[in-house]
Amino acid sequence: MFISLLTTSFAVAQTNLFSLQSLIEDVYKTHPFFKSTAIQRDMAKLSIYKEKSFTDTSYSISPSFTNTKPVSSSPFSSQETTSLGIQSSVSKKLWSTGGILGASVALNSSNSTYSSQAQQFGLLDKYYQHAIGISYIHPILKNKKGVLNKIGAETKTLNYKQTLIQLADQEQQFVLGLINQFLDWYGHYRELANLRDRYTISRSLYKDTKKKYKKNIAERVDLIQSEDSLKNLEQLIILQRAQVNSKINQLSLILSESIKNKIPKLNLSYIPKLPSITTDILKKVPHIALLYQQKELLEFQKQMVHETNRPQLDLNLAANLKSGDSSLGDSLGFNKPDYSVSFTYANSVEKTGYYVDDELLQQSLNNLALTIDNSILNLQASLVDMSTQYESIIKVISANETRLQLAKKRVKQEIKRYNHGRGQFSFVVQAQDNVQFVETILLQNKISIYRLYINYMTTLGLLDESLKKLNDESII
Repeated sequence: MFISLLTTSFAVAQTNLFSLQSLIEDVYKTHPFFKSTAIQRDMAKLSIYKEKSFTDTSYSISPSFTNTKPVSSSPFSSQETTSLGIQSSVSKKLWSTGGILGASVALNSSNSTYSSQAQQFGLLDKYYQHAIGISYIHPILKNKKGVLNKIGAETKTLNYKQTLIQLADQEQQFVLGLINQFLDWYGHYRELANLRDRYTISRSLYKDTKKKYKKNIAERVDLIQSEDSLKNLEQLIILQRAQVNSKINQLSLILSESIKNKIPKLNLSYIPKLPSITTDILKKVPHIALLYQQKELLEFQKQMVHETNRPQLDLNLAANLKSGDSSLGDSLGFNKPDYSVSFTYANSVEKTGYYVDDELLQQSLNNLALTIDNSILNLQASLVDMSTQYESIIKVISANETRLQLAKKRVKQEIKRYNHGRGQFSFVVQAQDNVQFVETILLQNKISIYRLYINYMTTLGLLDESLKKLNDESII
């Protein structure tokens, strides 16, 4: 019954291969974590657009009505005046220059009541007065080209770059965890497969020993030892199957589909080569790249402190067309032009705050430069350590493969000696145990080489590139 269930489960599994690439693609498409990081990217980008809203056009409308009666009167002053008016203006800050462009319209009418004596002198009871104008304020020193207006947008852009680095690193760390779980699953499954092969051989050997015992060729102790070895393998298979099922259950919680009847597909015959480390690669390592982004932000802040404390010198331009008449139609001629040109200058004398802020930012930059150098040194030490381990494991794998060939040859020889009555059954069991041990060590080392490679590439921030390469080589 045990061997039947074992054979059936493996036969079903062989028709349902599940690759690491399939796992990664499924998670990228369906897992809430990656949906969340996509939303965070969009939010960070929207915050940049918000900071550009200072260029939005603004307008105002101000209607008015007044009615006045003078406290003291004279024959030539109005006894009552009623005025109606509407003023409207529109303004816009320009992105490229930092200037403010404005336009205005004013329409006013007045109706005055005079005494009969005053009317004899031709005083006008109705009068219309209008004006249209345009103005422009251009920064020459402070806020030249609108650099101060753009502080918010530039800061958010730098923050956006940092967010992209952080989210990409978080995604790589998440995928790294999944890869390790997949490698655990693959390792447990391959050990289960090796135990199954070992069980098949041991069962065949047990049957042969049983036949020999009935023919008085083998001793009872050999039969007992053969059966004990078989039962021990059954226990190991049960325990290993539990490990496999545990990993399947863990991964099923993450995936959008069931992998209950699937087996992990992985080609461990290929050993990828570690990339050569260059200065450009080191600068793109996530935590190093974040430090460089922080440096860029501090340099920008230092530049803006200097810009904020520059003298203010603005050029003010204005032009207006006015008109007025007692007739509404004639009052719309707009034939009275006036123009104005002026400069506005303002500056601080001491600039104490500027010098303090500038020095603080410079010290921060100096300290950050030391932090970057120290981080790069630590990173290089870590990479050297991993690459040394990598080369060592490659050599160990080569030795394991040679040792496995020898162990399998020994099993054949021990079985041959035992069948010819020149060896003990315990030697056969020991030889088989040795094969299982070497196979397990070889499997663990091959998995370790991939763990180390993936960790190495993740440390460099190159996990996506390495996975693409492994997929192109049909490894994952």
